[in-house]
Formats: sequence, C-alpha cells, structure tokens
Amino acid sequence: MLNQYQQAIIDSLAKGPQVIEACPGSGKTRTLEFLIAALIESGANPLRIGAFTFSNKSASEMRWRVARKLFPEATQNELDYFAEPFKAELDDSPADTRVWIEADPRRVFIVDWICTIHALSYRLLKAAGYKLRVLSGKEQYEVDNIIKDGLKELDWEESPKAIKHWISKAIFDLVEPRQSETYYAQALADCGGPVWRAGTLAELYRRYRDFLKFRKLVDFDLMQANVVYLLRNDPAFRAKATSMFDYILVDEAQDTSYQQCEIAWTLGEATNNIVFIGDTDQSLYAFRGAEPRVIRDYFVERYPAVQRFNLPINYRSVQSIITTAVKLITRNYAGSDDMYLKPFNWHETAEIGVPMTYTETSTFAELSENIANAILQSEAPGDWFVLSRTRAECAMIHTTLLSMGIPAINKSGGILFGAPHIRKVLAYARLACNYRDARDNVEILSEIANVATVNFRAPMTRRRHVEGCCAKPWQHCGCPIIQEEGMDYSAARFYGHKSVEAAGNWQGIVEQQFERNKGGFITIVAKGAQDLVSFVERLERLGNDATRVINTIITDCVMPWLATEEGLDDADLAENGKSEDFAVLTGLAINKTLLEFLQTVDELGCSDGDSGAKERESVKVGTFHWSKGTENKYVAINTTRLPIVSPKLRQDQLPVGKPATIEEERRLLFVGITRAKEECHLFGARQWNNYEIETSLFIHELELEGNNAN
Repeated sequence: MLNQYQQAIIDSLAKGPQVIEACPGSGKTRTLEFLIAALIESGANPLRIGAFTFSNKSASEMRWRVARKLFPEATQNELDYFAEPFKAELDDSPADTRVWIEADPRRVFIVDWICTIHALSYRLLKAAGYKLRVLSGKEQYEVDNIIKDGLKELDWEESPKAIKHWISKAIFDLVEPRQSETYYAQALADCGGPVWRAGTLAELYRRYRDFLKFRKLVDFDLMQANVVYLLRNDPAFRAKATSMFDYILVDEAQDTSYQQCEIAWTLGEATNNIVFIGDTDQSLYAFRGAEPRVIRDYFVERYPAVQRFNLPINYRSVQSIITTAVKLITRNYAGSDDMYLKPFNWHETAEIGVPMTYTETSTFAELSENIANAILQSEAPGDWFVLSRTRAECAMIHTTLLSMGIPAINKSGGILFGAPHIRKVLAYARLACNYRDARDNVEILSEIANVATVNFRAPMTRRRHVEGCCAKPWQHCGCPIIQEEGMDYSAARFYGHKSVEAAGNWQGIVEQQFERNKGGFITIVAKGAQDLVSFVERLERLGNDATRVINTIITDCVMPWLATEEGLDDADLAENGKSEDFAVLTGLAINKTLLEFLQTVDELGCSDGDSGAKERESVKVGTFHWSKGTENKYVAINTTRLPIVSPKLRQDQLPVGKPATIEEERRLLFVGITRAKEECHLFGARQWNNYEIETSLFIHELELEGNNAN
C-alpha cells in the first residue's frame, strides 16, 4: 500500500525532469521499484530504462528488490543471482546463462542496466566498440611502483596514496598530460597546497598516463572520464549514447559527483525523462567527489522546469527520534537565504518514544563498557547498532563487547585481528615467544613474508626503464637507478611465500641465511632470512613486556611496510585509516606479558560472525557510512570524535580529498540517529588515544543533558 506522496510519484510515470527528496525511512527504494514496475506495465521497453546508483551495495540491493517486484515467483536463488550476477551462480542454470537472461528483456534490464555509474561507463564504451582492459593484478602492481619509484627519484617524501588522489583528480577534470603542470599549480593554489610541487606532481601524472597508454589500459577514473570526453567531443558517440534510453533513474543522487550527473543528464537529453532521488541531508561522500548540491542547485540550474516531489513520512522511528533529528539537521540551514528544509514527519501510528540520552565518561574504555552494559540490559543483542566516526573506534568497542561475552560483529572491517596489517603484527609477536609452536607453523611464517625491518637494504638494483627499453632487470641498460643494492632501505625483503614453504619451519629459515649462489654471493632469499631471524632474536631480547614487543614490531616493521605499500601516513585519521588500529592493539597489551596478550587475542578472536544465525543474534558495530540504508530497534552512538579534526599537514604535504565540513559531520550524526526505530543513546569520552577530547558540539546543539558515568 502506497501513501499519497509515493502514489503521486508512481502516477507521474517519470515524465520530464524530476527531483524526489526522501526523508530517512520514507520508503525511497520501495517507491523506486514500484515506479519501475509501473513504467514497464504502462508499455515502456525495459531495455530502454536505465537505473543507476552510487555504490555496488546500493546497485545490488536495487537489482534484488526490482527482481522481486517484477518476478514475484522468482526463487531465492534467482533473486540472489540478480543481486550479484557476476558473482553468484544459478541452481540448475542453463548451459548459457546469458541465453536465459536474454529470453526476457526484464532480466536484461536488471542485469545490465541497474548498475553503478562506473559500470555504466564501461558498458557505454564497450557498446561503442572500444576495447577495454581495466587496470588490475600485476599491472596494478607495476603502476604502483611507478609512483613509488618516481617519488624516490624526484626526492619527494609524499604518500603514494596522496599522489593517486591527485592523479584521479586530474583524470576527473579531463586534464591532458601536457597541461598538467599548469592545472596542478592552480589546483594547489586554490586549496592552499604546496604549489612548488606542481611540476613534480605533473611528472608523476605523465608517467602514470604514459604507462596506461602504452599498455592500452584504463582505470575506473579514466573509464568514466573517457565517457564524459566522448559525450562532449564525439558526435557519433554522443548520438549513440543519447539514443539508448527513454528513462534515466538515479538513486542515491546526493552521493554522485558533478561528472557522473553530466553523464546521466546527457544520456537522458532526448526525452528529458530524468529522475534524481535521494536526500541531501544524507550526503556523506564529499571526500569521494560527491556534491550535496546536485539535487537542489545543479539539477535546477540544468532543468528550471523541474518537478519536485517529497517523501516526507518516516515509517521507521518513534516521534522523539524524529524530533531530535530535525533539531540537529536544521542547523545546516541556519542563515541560508535559499533554505530548503524538506518536510520530515512521523507516521500517524508512531509512538512518542523515550527521549534521547547522553552519557559521558573519562576514558574510551569506560565508554565501551557503558555501551556493553546498556546492551546487557536488553533481551536481544541483535537489536542493537553501535556507530562511531572511525574504524579504530569501532574496533575498540568491538573488542570490549567480545571480552564481556556479548556476540558482536564489526561491519566496518571485520574483526580487528583479521585485518592483514594486524595479522602481521600478531605473527611477529607469536614468533617472538614461539607461541604454540608458531615457528613451525608455515601459515604464521607466511604472514610476514615480504615485510622487512627498517634496517633491511634493498636486495637488488631497480631502474626506471624508459619507454621502449627491453632490457632485463639485472642488465645495465643506462636507465636511471631508483634503488641500489646496499644503499637504499626497503619495506619488502623479496622473500616471499615460496621461500617460506621451501624452508618448511624455523630451522629451515635459519639455514637459508647461509645460502649463496654459484658465484659465492649471498642470495636474495638469504638476505631475507637474515633480516627475519635477526629481528625475531631482537624481539626475544626485549623480554616479556607485551607493550615493548608490540610497539617495536609496529614501528620497525609493519608501519614502514604500510607506508611503502599503501602510502599510509602515521597521522592518518581517515575513517579507514589503519594507523589507529595499532592504538587499539597496543591498548590490549598494557600491563600484560606477551603470553597473556596473545591469549587475550585468541579469546577475543575466536568469533568471526560468519554464520547467518550469529548475524541475527549479534550486535552490529560500524561507522556511520556503513549504517546508511540500514535500521535497528536500538542505536548507541559514540560521539567522542564527532566532528573529527583532520591532522595538520606538513608544509610540503598534499591535501587529500575535501576537508570535512561541519555540515557533513552533522549529516553523519543525522544518519546515525535516524537508523533507530525505538531508542537512540549517545555516548562520549573525554579521552582518546592518550589525548583529551572536548564534548562534541553536537551534544550542545541537541540540548541533551549529559549523564556523567565516571
């Protein structure tokens, strides 16, 4: 049964440009699936409908729900296949699954044209006859090395991750390599970055683009940028693309970039039957290029005669939660001359509900225990979400819940001890004390393959081979030397899984230290074995203090490895930043022997939450970004670092992404609050990772009286 607002949208049959703003819990996706069904029932050709969205997660959910609506008799297996057609398999499927899909145009629509805008870009280029090879695997490793080696050759101590961000930015803006230095100079000046690095950045951009061009490759950014370029400059491509669809539907429109909107608008220009549906107040991805103004400002600029619809009725939450959420989000429009705060009302049957509460503690450990105690007072842990700003905070709360016997699943990265960088720290710790015969466990030994100490010298000469050079790596071809044996440090020992497997156990690795080749020179394997053995012996000498051992492993091995391999900066405070995970791990090591620490890890790590039954019975811990599109009876929100403060950049450091604005941080909390059906409780700590934290300003905006739980 549809309400009057939803029915008005269905009755419109997507005629003309439309914007649909939907408050949380208003049945946005349900309305979209009914609209698609109504279009097909009215005679629209399914093959001429395009339904696009921002993320793979959203596209998967939309395919599943539309398939359920269009095929009410579909089996669960068929629905699961539609959700992930490139991963799932059909039971008793025909020899050629594609034949089965193409037997019904509705299936083709679901599989091919309900997708992300990146996937749409790929399919548009393929349909136009472009042969595409997407950057991946070994070639991704090679292009990563181009950036790392370039930074070293050009004497710039910058994060490869930051360079990739600025390369993507130039690709998005359709910058030709020859124009890149001028472009970067202006872009860096605009954001207060190191303008004097524009030439160096342009050189890295040219090398990156040259590599892709020489190998006839595209990355995801370039794929989308190519579509924009062709739509602007190739009349034949534009004519073909604009003739493909009669209806363009864009879900989660608030999370799209301007470039992605241009693609959607251009594809729909023949009919102007273009529908953008979303919620500006739930726009959380500015750091990925999302433009919150897309729905309101940019769309209206493009289509002054736009029809505006609202979905104002929340079917999810009690009145007290909606009232508090509205009080918060209204702050984003204070002083705005063109304020447009969409209607946001509760359903007529909604209960009043209990008021939102705020509890403040001195330490984060106390905060985690308070959340755990609140959950223990309820009958069903599975009825709870626990939301935080960062992944590290999620990990800390998750480990506390597990230690107190509460079943919990960390939806923002899994269990802490399953993360690759944490597994490597734990592998070294186990080797240090030979915990449960770790030195004879090939699986544990393999965890630290290719991770060296800061004292390890590069084991071979590496060169930047100029285009056209066909020399072997060991030949003196005259190309510039990037790393020279015995001169440079390296975060990888070129001592991988095969060497570990060949050694078989610790004694085998010890013996590998003395290997020499026919010329009597120490082999690469021997250098790697020497580094590993000497470091583990050093850990032994540190004694049984878990804190000293863990900090040494992180500082001398795993952090340098991450910095080299992934461009991790030790001041990284991003949501998925890994450096703070180490703080959670070292927190577990305080006042413990190494043996006690490893036993604690084993006790906490025994639950990975894979089973469906455990999923339903467990607390779900996650970030605000993860929680979008979800709901639960009770929500506990950690406000300790909300709004987050970005780390101060070095003078020559590149800014990455748009800095977090107070409006977006407020939207994060708004999303968190509106996940709750019955109760929402806020918690805050005055300390995180050994530094003091002020009470979140959002607590004052919500006018909540803090309950001091110290």
